[in-house]
Amino acid sequence: MDTRKLIEIDRMLDEAFQQFFLLTEEDKAEYEQIKTEMKEQTEFLWADFSVTTLKYHALSKEHVRIGLGFRKAFEIMNMFYEIDKTTSKSKITKSLADALQYLTSVETNGELAANMMLLLLTADGNYIHLQPDRKHWYVRHATRLKDFETPNLSLGTKIDFLNSCGLTFFGKWIKTGLRNRIAHADFQIDKEGNCFIIEEKDGNEIKKLFDVSKELRTFQMYSNAFNSMLMEHTAQM
Repeated sequence: MDTRKLIEIDRMLDEAFQQFFLLTEEDKAEYEQIKTEMKEQTEFLWADFSVTTLKYHALSKEHVRIGLGFRKAFEIMNMFYEIDKTTSKSKITKSLADALQYLTSVETNGELAANMMLLLLTADGNYIHLQPDRKHWYVRHATRLKDFETPNLSLGTKIDFLNSCGLTFFGKWIKTGLRNRIAHADFQIDKEGNCFIIEEKDGNEIKKLFDVSKELRTFQMYSNAFNSMLMEHTAQM
């Protein structure tokens, strides 16, 4: 996938994001704050990003894979927007659609973003160890995007590593606990559309209220800010 197609996908993602998520001045202010936070925390990775660096070549070699990931994220995002426009006004339907969109967004754009930052960090001299598997009977270092797409390296572990390297915005962006609850159907939606995480403690079921629409909105803000940042630094690749 060439750069022009990536730029076009990013443009469509940004248009859809602004249409559905930047509805108030408060939303716009929050988004600007997120962009500033992300820029400050990733500055050390982009400071020497040029054609002569390992970081540049690490991303360049994965250009096609990154492009396909972006396109998949856009297709899923657009699908949920179409659902939102065509389905009934049922509060239950809306909350369920938001929960599923949060999950699929984490699994596509969220995980891809985490993997790209891990790739830059490894090219910058950080080591991420991969445990032995059926093809490799020894501990090795991750060196490409495919290496991060393994069951032996959970999303929670990735986020912890990114946080330890100073990219703490990932912890606010991707809530792995929430992702796991939705993925394993450990949540309920009442008739009013309120969402509850289901936990078990001492043999008793505990319900914790969470605002799925708010969580999705926050996720999309970080996601769009990341995509814009990535295009800013890699558009000429």
